[in-house]
Amino acid sequence: MVTGVFITRRKGSPVASGTSRITHLALPVTDLKRSTEFYQRWASLEIEPGLSHPVEDGSMVRLTDKSGSFALMLVKSRDVVPLAGTGHIGVSLDSDEQVTTVAEAAASEGFRTLDSEARPGPLGLSAFISDPDGHQVEFYHG
Repeated sequence: MVTGVFITRRKGSPVASGTSRITHLALPVTDLKRSTEFYQRWASLEIEPGLSHPVEDGSMVRLTDKSGSFALMLVKSRDVVPLAGTGHIGVSLDSDEQVTTVAEAAASEGFRTLDSEARPGPLGLSAFISDPDGHQVEFYHG
């Protein structure tokens, strides 16, 4: 069964009647292996069997969470411009303690962080770190 973020059709929408679903985000990266390892470790994402080309192929890797409702598709690219402005990927965690642990571990391992501590935000406690290509990843609870 596939679940996801459902968007109700707005009046005048060109989308056929019913609902549409956001299923994935294609994210350009310079090094598939390094980025795959980052998202597996920090966001607990897993390679989606059958929908990814091997990392050695150099084309793309599709990662999903345990629900399978949304995928992050890492696409090999020579030139990567990080998500602009407030653009980021959000990762929900189970507790404030997990957010604090992620923030502390990322800072101690040399990852660029928005600041070195988890801090309160509109969605609760959050921490931002940069992935290997400079895309911001928000870890939050709330």
